[in-house]
Amino acid sequence: MTDLNWILENFYRSTLIPCCLYEDGEILKNYSESDLNLAFSSYIANYMKEQFAPLAYTVTEERIFMGYVQVNHGNQYVFIGPTTAFKTTNEQAKKLLKALSLPFAQVNALIYALNRHSRFTTSQSLQFLTLLDFLVNGEKDRDIHFFSSAHHKTPRKIVTPEIPFLVNVDGSMEKETLSYIEHGQIDLLQKNLDQLFGSAMDVPPVSPDLEHAMKRLFIVNVGIVSRTALRGGIDYSTMTEMTSYYLIKIDSVNGFREISGLIYEMFMSFAREVVRQTQVSTHTLLSKKIKQIIFSHLNEKITPTMIAEIIEMDVSYLCRHFKKETGLTIATFVNQVKINECQRLLRSTNMTILDISVQLGFASPHYMTKIFKKIVDLTPSEYREGHL
Repeated sequence: MTDLNWILENFYRSTLIPCCLYEDGEILKNYSESDLNLAFSSYIANYMKEQFAPLAYTVTEERIFMGYVQVNHGNQYVFIGPTTAFKTTNEQAKKLLKALSLPFAQVNALIYALNRHSRFTTSQSLQFLTLLDFLVNGEKDRDIHFFSSAHHKTPRKIVTPEIPFLVNVDGSMEKETLSYIEHGQIDLLQKNLDQLFGSAMDVPPVSPDLEHAMKRLFIVNVGIVSRTALRGGIDYSTMTEMTSYYLIKIDSVNGFREISGLIYEMFMSFAREVVRQTQVSTHTLLSKKIKQIIFSHLNEKITPTMIAEIIEMDVSYLCRHFKKETGLTIATFVNQVKINECQRLLRSTNMTILDISVQLGFASPHYMTKIFKKIVDLTPSEYREGHL
């Protein structure tokens, strides 16, 4: 117990990720300055009554991460979280309080507790969870079970036994649907999706394993919708976090209804994020125009000079303005967007690295690999091997 206590004390001090130790369903110690994380731990404990896994996590609709580690296959569990990479809004806090069966009077306390901790993405939080598993159990690279958050429901209107996907609808409907996402037209998008998921459309046979084919099509759609939302004005870090969330979540769902529900949810979530960020964005129309040009010319070599010529503006002013508003140079932003697209192509297609580098307008496969390694800390080949 002494060694475990020392590990957890130092884990919390080093990461500022709340954690607590349970034994036989009872709290032994809370390693946090707030008791609110105990409500999140109880939330996970309720899941454990239904389905057991020694190492597991969830991510809520509000992109709140929670996880747990079983200690030495015994009756003790370490719960970690909540963590998030985003500031929690008043509306999100109320949804979480409802899910946790806590009074709305605690909304300010919850927002303070969530926003005071270090910010970590889902992938970073998963790395801390596996680190804790190694520190506590000496286990390395164990499978981590994902479970859906209880207050996240599959849309009820998805009833058709067919498999409608965005890439399989006619061109006019596809453009219309993407336009609604880009401009944050929630009501029209929902109407379109209800029509899409209620129509009888067959998917061409792309794999002997139909479920596997559906998931691959989902990955393609995440790439399409995320880039559309970027054009609509959401920031790059939010897009990356949301994309990561859905690419992780697709592995945990099975069958037509669950996958279709996740598609519906993904479309609506990106559209809502466009609306939210449009309302709070401090970026000017110029920065948004620069981003739109980048996304529209993703398959070309993109330079500040090229963008300046399209907008008919001084290139020096353009670069200063973009850096001041986004904190990134145009070149850095271009590389981030292209490498994000490269990751999607590596996951969802069999394209060679040479073909991907040509499609994304890189000078050579070697140069793309160099930029990829710098951003992802893996080579493209290593990244693809990890996502087979």
